[in-house]
Amino acid sequence: LKDEKFVDEITDEGYVFLEENPFYAESGGQIYDTGYLKNEECKVEVLDVIKAPNKQHLLHVKVLSGILKNNAMILTHVIQDRREEIMKNHSAVHLVQKTLQDILGNNVQQAGSRVDEKSFRFDFTYHGRLSDNLIVKVEEAVNEKVQASNDTVIEYLSLEEAKKKGAMALFEDKYGDVVRVITMGDSIELCGGTHVNNTKDIGKIAIISIINKGADTFRIVGATTNNIKEMLETEIAPYQKEIMKTLAKVKKLLNEAKESDIELEFTYDFNEIELTSFKDIVLYKEKLADLKERSKNLEKEYKNLKQNKSISDISAFTSNIERINDINVLIAILEDYDVDMIKVLADTVINQYENCFVLLANVNNNHVNIISKSNSDKVNCGAFVKELSVNCKGNGGGSKNFAQGGGSDATEIAKYLGEIKEKISNL
Repeated sequence: LKDEKFVDEITDEGYVFLEENPFYAESGGQIYDTGYLKNEECKVEVLDVIKAPNKQHLLHVKVLSGILKNNAMILTHVIQDRREEIMKNHSAVHLVQKTLQDILGNNVQQAGSRVDEKSFRFDFTYHGRLSDNLIVKVEEAVNEKVQASNDTVIEYLSLEEAKKKGAMALFEDKYGDVVRVITMGDSIELCGGTHVNNTKDIGKIAIISIINKGADTFRIVGATTNNIKEMLETEIAPYQKEIMKTLAKVKKLLNEAKESDIELEFTYDFNEIELTSFKDIVLYKEKLADLKERSKNLEKEYKNLKQNKSISDISAFTSNIERINDINVLIAILEDYDVDMIKVLADTVINQYENCFVLLANVNNNHVNIISKSNSDKVNCGAFVKELSVNCKGNGGGSKNFAQGGGSDATEIAKYLGEIKEKISNL
């Protein structure tokens, strides 16, 4: 076929039917075979194989040299290594489905599959939660079936005989009078695909990911022996990246603490491991979660130590107190302080001075939190905080003796604080 017409010969790309065909056409979730056709007159690459309307296998081909002629005798060559990898993955899917039913119950139903030379994908319905530990258990049980070294038995039976035998199938699908039944140990399925001769030929399986697709539908992606390492490396790459990002954040925090003469302790010991199974993905997930939690606690510890150090050395703040209009005034800009600690700091200063007004503006990522306290009859905390908060694109207020507020723009906070000092001097 060329341009949807039957022709006598092809010199570039076209479609071909073979009277005897060893190439698998994409079907039942299994990818097509690739390979070559060859005789004395031509060499042809097989790019794709599809099922034609009358169940013929239609080969999409590209002529590499010579002329491919109609009715010619030709050698066929399916690429063996690729076919073997596909077979391993397809047989693995059968064992995964049976194992899921063994562990989760017979309410597990196939909802689709995809098999190629790199990996396998199995979709199924299940009402419940699937934990990482359960998936590890499934993976281990599948590998036990692999190592059981059961021969693959292929039978052609009537549909009724297949059902009586216990064969799994999507029985809403249409089947002929005779069906192909694949048995591997306790796995019995209707299937037209290619499979290993013995389960031991699979070598080993690894589950790479488990995804909840919604509506009680899950997707397992896995691989067999030769592709396990590469796929696991791809899967854990985001965890490795996040671990390095978190460690860089911790290092920066430790350096900042050292510069402030604050002692912090943090150790992290996790060497790269050989990737062999879903357990390794779980390990990276757990290590990342633990590292993030410890980093969060370290940040909290540093903030507390930094603020405690500031409060214990209150002279660092009181040295900035100004005498304005007979009022002891402390107006200061802080960075990254906890709101509760700012209140404690303001209390500490107020308790040490009479006729005192304190206003602390804590800036974090250009946002500002404002706390103000006073024991002076001349100053109204609420009025000053409200005005300052509005200027910083926020809101706030309170009583004469205590007020708090904030805003989303601290760009000109120093200017606004200077204006407050000016207003106090004019009271």
